[in-house]
Amino acid sequence: CSIGYVTHSIDLNANDMVTFNCSYSPLSASIDFGVIASNGRFYYINVKEGSINQTIRISQSGSYTVAIRNNSSQTVRVVGFVNY
Repeated sequence: CSIGYVTHSIDLNANDMVTFNCSYSPLSASIDFGVIASNGRFYYINVKEGSINQTIRISQSGSYTVAIRNNSSQTVRVVGFVNY
């Protein structure tokens, strides 16, 4: 699997939200959309059907990096928006 970083480190507060509105191809790929905390922990939503329109609520204030992890062996193309 490989991880693509969408942002550099950003400061988020508890209860802030990160919304993913994206689609990807091929549709058969398994993709994790989420944020990586400064301690390295990845908080994510797994998607297997080609699109996501979901939100992650930040539980603890800190520095995060928005990231997308490709769990498949195929090259995946992702398009869309991330709002935070």
